[in-house]
Amino acid sequence: MLFDDEIYHAQGLSLSGRSFVRQAVRAVVLRGDSILMIYSSSGDEYKFPGGGIEPGERHEDALSREVREEAGAVVGRVIERIGEIVEYDRPKEAWLDYFMMRSSYYLVTVEETGLDLRLDDYEARLGFSPRWVGLDEAIALNEESMEKRGGRATKWIGRETRALKEIRRGLAGLSERAAGSDAVGAKA
Repeated sequence: MLFDDEIYHAQGLSLSGRSFVRQAVRAVVLRGDSILMIYSSSGDEYKFPGGGIEPGERHEDALSREVREEAGAVVGRVIERIGEIVEYDRPKEAWLDYFMMRSSYYLVTVEETGLDLRLDDYEARLGFSPRWVGLDEAIALNEESMEKRGGRATKWIGRETRALKEIRRGLAGLSERAAGSDAVGAKA
């Protein structure tokens, strides 16, 4: 894997206690020097297409569903898992000790783009729209947004910016694998 990281949003969490764990997938779609990102107009920031895995859903199926919903694109191939970021935070529920989000990042290709988005109400309120953008541009916008918004920034912006920097570091190898892979299905 290209990266494996942890983020602690709160201090003093009892990680041996009761938890809620959310599994999520994030699609990394490269095209030349651009990457397919989801722009949020409410936060003026970029995130990867992706989201939570539904009960009983395979990672590959969740990627296909999320890319179709948020990016209006059809996944062609899931090439490989390239990274993971685990976040720890205080839970909303008083009876839990911590909340954990495990985001798995997958290198994928898309066959078709420009389809109608299928955003839920939350995503529509955040003004989600797909955009092909340069890695440096996405990183710069996210860093600027974090600096401007401080504690009001979304929690995902730090996670996504870390992943973007790791992808930029490994871009040559990832681009080769995306262009030359005949793989069908993910390597989990």
